[in-house]
Amino acid sequence: MRRRIRHIPIDLIQEFDILNKNGSGTLSAIIKDELEARIQRVTKSPWSHTAIAVRDLAGNMWWYEAIAEGFVKSPMSKYCDPDVTVNSDIVDLTLFRMKQYLTEREKDTMRLKANKYVGRKYAWEKLLGALWQLVWKTKHNPVKGTRLICSEAVAKIYKAAGIYLTPNSPRTTYPSHIAKSVLLKTIV
Repeated sequence: MRRRIRHIPIDLIQEFDILNKNGSGTLSAIIKDELEARIQRVTKSPWSHTAIAVRDLAGNMWWYEAIAEGFVKSPMSKYCDPDVTVNSDIVDLTLFRMKQYLTEREKDTMRLKANKYVGRKYAWEKLLGALWQLVWKTKHNPVKGTRLICSEAVAKIYKAAGIYLTPNSPRTTYPSHIAKSVLLKTIV
């Protein structure tokens, strides 16, 4: 029986790749699992989280993501492992990449935008807005502000370069919308 891997081979990752994470069993904390399950229900998605691989201004690659602590740079090792191979039984993670190559100008714009977001607070209230959308069956999320949720941040980073991953506003973009983007291909 092959073991279940919750990491992606690090040699597969390219800058601006997008990672969607399924919330099942990633942390031992029951509360965390329950929160991820609720996010999945509210967003009607098998994924509860999105992150983007970006080089910082010093040239080091990080996962940029909006988590409970805010918008942060997380080490690549959080979702990557050099010992994992493409043939491993990878679960809970899906990696997406643009079908078209990004220009240097687009990359620079996206790097600047990602680094500008570092330190912003997480938008818990936007998840309540997503619940509003679900209950009232509307595309309008009544909650606005400068705080970010993970998929919104990724959509805004791409939008800064003039790339619209989904027809939705970044404010109402969830991991499932990113996964369905016609601009992206699935890597693993």
